Amino acid sequence: MVSRITRVLAFSICIVGAVFAQQRPNFTGKWIAISPADAGGGAQTITHTEAKLSIVHGAEGTDHNLEFILDGKEHRSVMPTHGSEIVTLYTATWNGNRLTMLSKSTYPNGNVLDQTQIWSLDAKGQLIIDLTETSTGRPKSTMQIVHKKQ
Repeated sequence: MVSRITRVLAFSICIVGAVFAQQRPNFTGKWIAISPADAGGGAQTITHTEAKLSIVHGAEGTDHNLEFILDGKEHRSVMPTHGSEIVTLYTATWNGNRLTMLSKSTYPNGNVLDQTQIWSLDAKGQLIIDLTETSTGRPKSTMQIVHKKQ
């Protein structure tokens, strides 16, 4: 009797684990911002594995390449820009089917940008990014950016 209960519990745990794993979306693809209007048309290419999220988007000069390790630990990234560097400390964690990225970027002029990005897919398969940010000398802002897969 005990071994039957043990097998049922083990099976139940496996099923719950499989369902939980399936809840996490994969954001891989080329995405075009469709809303809000001032973000419209902005394109980014995302490669998403279980371990990391890589984002490439156009910029003046060479494209910007961003990489986020998805292990919930703090990481440091450096992005070259116009002969200098932007240094970012970030964490990326899952909460169910939503990916939350917290970051603090320091620019060459000393300005600091704090961001919270919450990524998810809606029922239409659109990438939704809920963005909250504060920047040196500016008030806190929030917006929702909607992307359509190309």
